[in-house]
Amino acid sequence: MKISRACIYCLARQAVEIAEEATKNVTMQEEIIKRSLKELGDMDFKQTAPEIAFRMHQHAKNNTGVHDPYLRLKDQYNEIAKEIYERIIEEKWLHKAEDRFDRACRLAIAANIIDFSVGLKLEHADVVKSVEDSIKHDIFGTDSFYTFIKAITVSDLHKSCQDSQNYMVCK
Repeated sequence: MKISRACIYCLARQAVEIAEEATKNVTMQEEIIKRSLKELGDMDFKQTAPEIAFRMHQHAKNNTGVHDPYLRLKDQYNEIAKEIYERIIEEKWLHKAEDRFDRACRLAIAANIIDFSVGLKLEHADVVKSVEDSIKHDIFGTDSFYTFIKAITVSDLHKSCQDSQNYMVCK
């Protein structure tokens, strides 16, 4: 998706967060922020936010030599994910589910709360609550979860027909 003006605020915030995660050196942080904001000022609105964020990360890497400014956070949230995973296994969330695929999809959706591009202020309790809520609430969409399953099935059938030597059989 092409960048919109509404993305600029978020990218500017990310510039500060990237700098602060990459180094404790204030001078280096300021340089990363300046270069990132210059990147924003020079951007082409035909680009996507991830393309611009990638270049901002490159500025942090080049200035600090830190390959992944979010490594510490990733490690921290991986530990939270392991705790939740162990709970899911111990309490047999999938095995007890009426529809295991539905439950697995809900858990995958809940896991998407861990997204550092939307901010770094996510607490342990927020992650746990997201996972717990995911199995209680309806999945919203254009119709229903089962419409989603049907679409996958039709798509798989269509792909099988395209790959088939005898396409006429599939019609």
